[in-house]
Amino acid sequence: MEQKKQQTSFFPNQIAMGSFAPHSTLVEVGCFRTGDVRDALKAEDLMPVRKDIQVLCHEMTHWFDFFGTTWGREYIVDICRAYRALERGTETEFPKILKLFDIDRSVLSPLYYRFTSAPSVAHTAARPW
Repeated sequence: MEQKKQQTSFFPNQIAMGSFAPHSTLVEVGCFRTGDVRDALKAEDLMPVRKDIQVLCHEMTHWFDFFGTTWGREYIVDICRAYRALERGTETEFPKILKLFDIDRSVLSPLYYRFTSAPSVAHTAARPW
């Protein structure tokens, strides 16, 4: 839900037809008209619902890339390591979380999805993360 709120605040005139969220592995196709697709399958005429099916196939392609490629499998491992590091909550685990942040920034467009700024006070041994 939070991701959806952020999308509408950054792009108020845009709607997401579909999405794949790698950290949760959820595929969402908001424009999919289940009843219309069911009727089109029965009528053996998919032309009226081709957009629904195209969006679903597009998002499933992301899902398959994530689970079916070497890169995707390595990304899954990094996500799991970061979540475990977060659960442990120790400063020595922080680089695993930071690595996932960097991987996410390399996958997504940092100008649209991530904002960075210098810390107000520098981190030191006396002032850890």
